[in-house]
Amino acid sequence: MALFSGGILRSNLHRVIPPPGIQAPYERWSLVFFTRPGNSVILRALVEDSEMIARAVNETPERNFESGSTASEWFSRRIKNQRIGNRKGPETWMASRGTESNPAIV
Repeated sequence: MALFSGGILRSNLHRVIPPPGIQAPYERWSLVFFTRPGNSVILRALVEDSEMIARAVNETPERNFESGSTASEWFSRRIKNQRIGNRKGPETWMASRGTESNPAIV
């Protein structure tokens, strides 16, 4: 999401905490919607589709919004490195986190 939007939109932090104050006795539910692009799509900022994204990319030249990876390559890397047996150290854990964990890309 951050890559496609030129850094405008960020993924949510997932955290589970008790509801505050008077909301505490109520049951909470969440609805999650996951989607990803087709396997052959190159992951990069969608500057042609939005003036706002193009402006955001131009205003942050120090950030790289061209991953060079396809959605399939990104997904394969995440799945491979999420398996504990495939982890070799912190670098493979970071590779399982997607593009936002790599400041050189986003």
